[in-house]
Amino acid sequence: MKECPKCHKQYEDNKNFCLVDGQKLVEVVAPQPAAPAPQPAAPAKPMKECPKCHKRYEMDRNFCLADGQKLVEVVAPQPAAHPKPAAPVPAPQPAAPAKPMKECPKCHKRYEMDRNFCLADGQKLVEVGAATQPAPKPIKEPKPVVPPVAPQPKPAAPAPTPQPVAQPKPAAPAPAPKPAPKPKKPVDPKKKARRKRWIITLVVLLLLAGGAVAAYFFIYNAASYLNATPGMVQTGKSGGTVKATVSYDGYMWSVADAPEWVETDKDGNELQISVAPNNSGTSRVGAIMLKSGNVTTRVEVSQSAYVTFITPSVSSLTFSRNGGTQTFAIKTDGGGASFECPDFVTAELRNDTVVVKASANNGNYRNGTLVVKEDNIRTTLMVEQTGACPICQGSGKVQCTNCNGTGRFTYGRTKVTCVGCSGTGQAACDECNGTGEIGAN
Repeated sequence: MKECPKCHKQYEDNKNFCLVDGQKLVEVVAPQPAAPAPQPAAPAKPMKECPKCHKRYEMDRNFCLADGQKLVEVVAPQPAAHPKPAAPVPAPQPAAPAKPMKECPKCHKRYEMDRNFCLADGQKLVEVGAATQPAPKPIKEPKPVVPPVAPQPKPAAPAPTPQPVAQPKPAAPAPAPKPAPKPKKPVDPKKKARRKRWIITLVVLLLLAGGAVAAYFFIYNAASYLNATPGMVQTGKSGGTVKATVSYDGYMWSVADAPEWVETDKDGNELQISVAPNNSGTSRVGAIMLKSGNVTTRVEVSQSAYVTFITPSVSSLTFSRNGGTQTFAIKTDGGGASFECPDFVTAELRNDTVVVKASANNGNYRNGTLVVKEDNIRTTLMVEQTGACPICQGSGKVQCTNCNGTGRFTYGRTKVTCVGCSGTGQAACDECNGTGEIGAN
C-alpha cells in the first residue's frame, strides 16, 4: 500500500500522488495479522534485567548490550488471560438516507466526497445531490360527464311551390311564297373575249417558264470538268484571305458546301476564301465543295492553332528625354501578340502595328528590352532613352586619371602641371565624350 504523508489516506501501489492534496505517496508496511487468542497462563520464567536501562534478557546473557551493565535476575510476571467478550448482535438500523456524491463532468463516474479528481481522466470532480426519487405519476382526474342533450325536432318541410301552367305553343306561320326566278342577263361578247385572251396569255407564260427551266437545267448540267487553283489553302492562327481561280467548261458553277469557320465569295471565275482566327487551341482542316451540274471539285483548307513566326520591322527604339510615341510593324501568322516592357514604356497592338509610348526622363540614361510574344514564339527589341551620363552624372567631367585630380604631378624634385587636364584636375568623360548625356539624338 501507499500512504499520503499529509492526510494519511491510503492508496493502491499503482497510484503516485494523493487525490485530495496532491502530495507524493510513500510506501507503508502492511499491518501485521491479529495475535492469536490468549492461552492459559504459563508459569513465570526467570529473566535477567539491566539495572540501568531495565532492558530484559534471557538467562544466558550476563551483560547489557546497550550500556554494558551487569544483568541481575528477576521474575517476569505473566499477564492474566481474559476471556474474549462475545460480539453484540447489531440492532437493525433504519435505512440511511442517500448521501451526496461527487461526479466527473466528463465521464460522469461517481466518487465518495473525499475524492477531488477523477481516476479515469483527471477531471476535477463536482458535487451532486443524492439520487432523486422518481416523481409520482399524477392521478388522472375523471372527466366530467356531460348529460345527454335531447334531439331537437326537425323543422317541417316547406310546401312545394306551385309550377306555372305550360302555355300552348303558337302555331307555325305559313311559309312565304318563293320569289319568281330572275331572268338571266345576256352574255357580253367583249367580256368573253377578254377572258379568252387572259387564258391564252397565262398558257403562253407557263410554256415560257417551262422552257426557261429546261434551258437552265441544260445550261447548268453542260460542264464536263471543274478545277480550282490552288487546290489546297493553308493559313496561320490569325486566319486570312486567299483567292482561288476556278476553271470549267460549263455555263455556271456554285459553292455547294464549306466549313463553318470559312466564308466564300464568288466573283466571276475567282473564289475568295476568308478563314477566321483559330483560338480553339487545336489545328483544324476542312474542304470547300464546288459544283457545276453533276461535276464537283474540292479545295482543301487547313489552319494551324499556334504562331510560327513574329518578325518586327525594327530592331531597336530610341526615345529622347521628353519621351513620346513610336510605332513599328510586325509580320506574324498569329493575331494576339502580347508584350513585356521596361518600366518606362508601354506597348499595344493595333492590327499589325505596335504602338510604344515612353514617359519623360529626368534622370540618368536608361534602357531595356521589349519582348513581343505569342504562344511559344518570342522576339526582342532594345529600347533606350536619353538621359544624364551615370559616370559623370551629367557634368561631362571626371577626375583626371593622370594626376588623380591634383592638377600636377612630381617629376623628380620638380612639380609639373598635368598635361592631360591642364592643371584643372578634371578631364572629359569618356562615356559621354564630355556631353553629359547618353543616347542623345
